[in-house]
Amino acid sequence: MNIGIFTDTYFPQVNGVTYTIDLWKERLSDTLNGANEVSIYYPKSTYTPQENEFPFKSLEFRFYQEYRIAVPVRISRKSKNLDIVHIHGLFSMAIAGMYVSKRHKLPRILTYHTPADEYLEYITRRQSLKKTLMKIYNAWEKKLLNSCDIVTAPSCVIKERLLDKGVNDVLVLSNGIDLDFFRRVETAAFRKKHNIGSGRVIGFCGRLGYEK
Repeated sequence: MNIGIFTDTYFPQVNGVTYTIDLWKERLSDTLNGANEVSIYYPKSTYTPQENEFPFKSLEFRFYQEYRIAVPVRISRKSKNLDIVHIHGLFSMAIAGMYVSKRHKLPRILTYHTPADEYLEYITRRQSLKKTLMKIYNAWEKKLLNSCDIVTAPSCVIKERLLDKGVNDVLVLSNGIDLDFFRRVETAAFRKKHNIGSGRVIGFCGRLGYEK
């Protein structure tokens, strides 16, 4: 099966979406002895594309560091052999994924990673403008998600949020954990190095941003 992943964010940007896509590409390609071929379509940046990775000219999004808006011109030529479209994102590459799936009559899945409406603080703090942008965004999000054959969300909380906003149906599907990397280890040396006493320790692994 030829799987096309359309994403608004990719390397060198560091976030959960990027690493989820990278891990899924690796694991999907290994499934059934390499019977799956995964292609990734993303905004061009300083990252050097690997095999089956297709960057598209992009513009800097000045309100959010490292984020870029792709201009996916002539994307149909690079995606004509796909069997399925998998969208990761809600903006320009999502539109590209919609176009490709309609053009070639392909099923499309959308994995909902992030409530983008929480990022409006990066654009403006004027309440009147935020209210207008929120209305436009929510209408677009609902239209996009309801146009897909399947929408997945990483948690029940996100699923309920989307259902409350008028999305028809959502499947809860965890992004998964790389157990080769995240695994139980002996902690005594770590505690000693950082002068941490006995008892439970809670850590955070992720991006620290305003909305978080």
